[in-house]
Amino acid sequence: MTAIQEPQQADQPGSPDRTGKNRKAIIVSVAAAVVLAIIAVIVMVTASNQKPDAEATAQNFVNALAAGDADTVAKLTSADDVPKASVAAFAGAKSYITDVKLKAAPEKPNTDKSISRELTYTLDGKKGSAVFNVKPGKDDTWSVVPVYMGGVTGWGVTDGVVTATVGGQSIADADRLLPAVYPITASTDSPYYSVTDADTVAVFSDPNDPFSVSEQNTDAISAKLNDQFAAIITDCVSTDDANPDGCGFTADIVFAMDDPDATMDWNIVKEPTLALTDKYALYNIEGSFSAEGQVAHPDFTTFLDEFEYGFVGNWDWKDGEPTITNLERDDNSYTFNGDTTVAITN
Repeated sequence: MTAIQEPQQADQPGSPDRTGKNRKAIIVSVAAAVVLAIIAVIVMVTASNQKPDAEATAQNFVNALAAGDADTVAKLTSADDVPKASVAAFAGAKSYITDVKLKAAPEKPNTDKSISRELTYTLDGKKGSAVFNVKPGKDDTWSVVPVYMGGVTGWGVTDGVVTATVGGQSIADADRLLPAVYPITASTDSPYYSVTDADTVAVFSDPNDPFSVSEQNTDAISAKLNDQFAAIITDCVSTDDANPDGCGFTADIVFAMDDPDATMDWNIVKEPTLALTDKYALYNIEGSFSAEGQVAHPDFTTFLDEFEYGFVGNWDWKDGEPTITNLERDDNSYTFNGDTTVAITN
């Protein structure tokens, strides 16, 4: 028996084209992949652009200085470059910089990726400037390093004689301050210091011109040292020795004073006076006095007219008091006014 094959039906008009469906699906898939790729690139570029670069970091730092934003300053700097106490004082400042302008600094840092910028500003009605570097850190971060910072100092602070605060912080931590107007306090019970009566101070980015909340009272110091000098000389001339031990001066009558029977009688003519010659560095002093002398001996008496001795030395603080620590005769300032008269005893 012969099998009869049924004729295959032809596609009717208007029936779906399976080949076209597959083609459309492929096109849609490719288009979707392209769109996703474009979106991924946009996201990557956007994320890359959002990473802070050196210029943006510099601008953010300047904006933080102008706004008094201590938190941002702390984030953009390290504690080694801007101590925590400096940031805390900045947070307590009264007012901040205005009219800020940023430009490239004259000198560039050594690191190729870092930049150096100069900030100009107005503070308390005066113009100021600051230079800082922006250096790359870890994980695509940047760190701001101020080149110059201002400061506040004070005589007697390290000794505890003067107490002072800047921006609510101890003045001991106020050697590196960001530009701002800070509240200050200063007080002392010592007569040898005077403190400022100002309640604010404008700190500029100038390490060579720190503001001092206290000064040494040189008049009171001089008076105290002069009293000590007078006491030393008075004690020295009260002896009957022509070369008082430890006094640094002598009558220079060697031919007479070699004799153990000879004695010396001193009479002060010009009171001892002392002056400070350098109140800031070596604590130098210089002084002088003049006296008349008489050498008494069983066989003769030597009368000396007025002679003057000069002294140089040093002073320092001891238990909160100015104290002479060294006193030496200045041979270059010795003068003798008059003649030596010798009276022979019969």
